[in-house]
Formats: sequence, C-alpha cells, structure tokens
Amino acid sequence: MEEWEQVIDEYPTVPDVKLFIKVLKTADVVLKVDLAPFELDWVTSTLFFKPVSLFDTVSSQRNDAAWSKPLSDAFKLIGEIVDKYPLEHLYENIVTLCLLPFTPQIRKDALACLTRVARLSAEGARDAQRLIAELRDSGTCKTQLALLVGVIAEYHPELVTDSAPLIWRIYLNLLESNKNTDTVISAVLQGLLSLFKHFGAELPIVEFKDLYEKISKEYILKGKCEEVCLSILEHHANLFKELLAADHRLRQQLWALQASPALLAVYGTIATALSTDRMQKILSSEVTPRAHSQNSRLKYTALRILRRSNISSTSAGTSTSSASTSAIDCESASDCSTLAYELRHGGVSIDKADAILWCVESSALGSDKLLQTAALFYHNLPVSKRRDIVVHGLLDACDDVRNTTVSLLINESTSPPIDESIDKFLPLWKEIFDSKKGTDSIVLSKSRLVFEDVMEYVFMVLEAVIEEEMELVIL
Repeated sequence: MEEWEQVIDEYPTVPDVKLFIKVLKTADVVLKVDLAPFELDWVTSTLFFKPVSLFDTVSSQRNDAAWSKPLSDAFKLIGEIVDKYPLEHLYENIVTLCLLPFTPQIRKDALACLTRVARLSAEGARDAQRLIAELRDSGTCKTQLALLVGVIAEYHPELVTDSAPLIWRIYLNLLESNKNTDTVISAVLQGLLSLFKHFGAELPIVEFKDLYEKISKEYILKGKCEEVCLSILEHHANLFKELLAADHRLRQQLWALQASPALLAVYGTIATALSTDRMQKILSSEVTPRAHSQNSRLKYTALRILRRSNISSTSAGTSTSSASTSAIDCESASDCSTLAYELRHGGVSIDKADAILWCVESSALGSDKLLQTAALFYHNLPVSKRRDIVVHGLLDACDDVRNTTVSLLINESTSPPIDESIDKFLPLWKEIFDSKKGTDSIVLSKSRLVFEDVMEYVFMVLEAVIEEEMELVIL
C-alpha cells in the first residue's frame, strides 16, 4: 500500500508510457493482496479516476502505436480486477471502454475483458446484437468474439432469445472455413457449448449430425479442442443420443482418453435410446471388463456407469443385470476402514483418492465414517480430488450423514487452539459454499442444507447455554 501511495503522490497530469507501465505493474502487485473494503475503494478510485485516470488514458491513447502493449496490459489488469473484486459501480465505465474502437491486438484484450464482465452482469451484454453481427461479419478477433457471444447466450439468454438460431448458424459457418486455426475452432466450440445450455433443444436437429461428425472424428483429436469436445459430450450428450448409441468407435476413444465425466454422460444417455437387451450387451462388452482394470480411473468409471445402470433398471422395474451384479461385487471389496486409516496417516495417492470417491458415492459399508475422515483430513487428499470427495460427497450424503459430518466439522473448527483450527478448516467451509460463479450445480442446489445444519447446531448450543443459565438462576 505504501508503494501505491508513493506512485500516485508523484503521478503527473500527463504521464509517459514508461510511467504508465510502472503504475500498472504496481497496481497488479497491490491488488493481488486481499484488501479491506476501504483499501480496495481507495486503490480502484485512484487507479480508474484521478490521479491515474486509467479510463481516460486508455481512451485518449488508443490510436498511438507506442501505447499498444500498455493498453492491452491495462485491459488484462481490469479483467483480473473484475474477476476478483465486486466492482458493480464500475461496470458501465468498463464496458463503455471495452466497446471503443481499437486496433486488433488491443481489441482482443478489450473483448476478453468484456467477456469477464458479461459473466457477472448484463451490463457486459448490453451491445449483444452488435457483437453478434461483428462475429458474423468481422475478419478479426474471431476467437474473442466467439467466446463473448457464447457467454452472453449462456448468462443472459433473455437478451438473445430471438437471435439463438442466427448465432447457431454463425458458429456452424465459422466451422465450415478451412482457414481456421485450432484456437478459433476451440473458441467456436466453446461458444456452442454455452449456446446449448439454454437453446440446445430448440435448434434444428437435422444439423446436429454434421456437427457431431466433426466433433467425433476431427476436433476431438486436436489438442486445443479435446477439452471442449469432452465438455460438450459431458453436458449435452442428449443432443446426440442416437448418434452416440451407434458410435462404438467414439466410446472406445473416450475410454482411451479416460474421460470419466463424458463417459458417464454418454452411457447414461444412450441407455434412453436403446432397448434394455441392447444396452445390457453394450455394458457387458464395453464396461464390465473395465470394472476389473488395474487402472483405477478406468475401474471406478466403469463401476459408476454400472451402478447408475443398476439404479435405472431397478427404478424401471427390470431385473438386475449381470453387469450391475459385477459392480455390486466390486463395491463390496472396497475397504473403507483401510482407506480411512491411510487418509489419517498421510497424503493419499490419486488411485487411493479414486477408491475413496467410489466408496463415498456408492454408500459402501463404512462410507459415512470415511467421509467424515476425509473432511477432517482433507489436506491429505490430492487437490484435484478434494471437491469431489469432500464437498460433493457431503452435499450428496443422506441427511443423517451430512448433519453428523457438519457437526463434527464445527467441533473441530472451534477446538483449541481456535486460531489454528479456524485457519485449518476455513478453506473447506469456503469450498462448501463456493458455487464457482454458478458453475457447480451441486453446490448451488444443496449448500443451503449445510447452512441449515449449521443453524440447527447453533440453536442447539444456544438452547444448552440458556438451560444452563436458567439452572444457575434457580439455584
């Protein structure tokens, strides 16, 4: 903070490029620290308005080639600030700045900044129709425009309801070009992924076949496109269910990629498009053998598919398949007490974490104690597995298990020395209520249950305290 104070005290009315660059670097360092509200207000007001006047500086210097890189850096800084801090009162100014005409290089970063605002506020989507037209007609900034239009369709569908078919057509036309880089293709696919969230079921189904052919045979093989292709299959497999049901080759490719979320979605979807006998044959030939794999990721993915298949067939009144029976047999072999012991006594491997996740998800015998151990020793889990095991495991647990685990967490979070306990468990409490900007549907729909458990615990403690005080008064 002292460094920022020194910079703005010496800041001239008309800065040169070098000084502006220094200010951006200093602001970047200062804003990476968690600031108190009054500190944030002071830093941002002095940065965006006088004396630095970032808004005015970017606007006035945008046609000067010597300022090109600093202005791009300024938009990157603004985007980072938007992501980290609640600056709703500045959105209008930021959006106005982003929509000014710039050279293609600066425009790219301005659009990326605008995309970040659009995820948080309709202010960032206020010029949606112009941006859609620009995506259709412009020869530059295709990547950023494709991402931005997709974000607007995902986060502000009410603004583009009538334009959804046009956006769909623009994306398909972009994919027809043979001049696209893999980066542009990936951005267009990401845009389609966003568009599908609210409008997938309304788009012309006849055109999905050509898109599926490109995704399954071409784009998924491109390094920059693989992740978004898998996301499309994970979240919108239902749009391609007949095609997926007939595509043994793609299913084998997903197994080769060990793409667990996509595999779960694909097999769950094709089950609705096939007869029971046909589905059982697919499970027996493609999934059951992998339930015995030495590869833990393949094994537990197969088990999850089989378990879900068993649940679906049971609810439909059909008999349990041999594939599902295999899953139950494998499930019984999981030793929750051994896993809990290993978790208490040090860091566990990815393979062990997969086993823990399977036990928790399948409600194996002793999984309630295992979940509680995972919550108390979550630092011993691989970072990539903590959310699935502890947060989602807790939120998806039955009421009794969840309530008991929450009470245990509260006790441990408030045990002496209390400062150390709070520091240890506060990150986990934050994760339980963090929906990752609305992208975690489990947290969005179920975190309130944990809040209710916490309040129940608080009332129980207050009741006990009041009763104790009343007894003292009576005595």
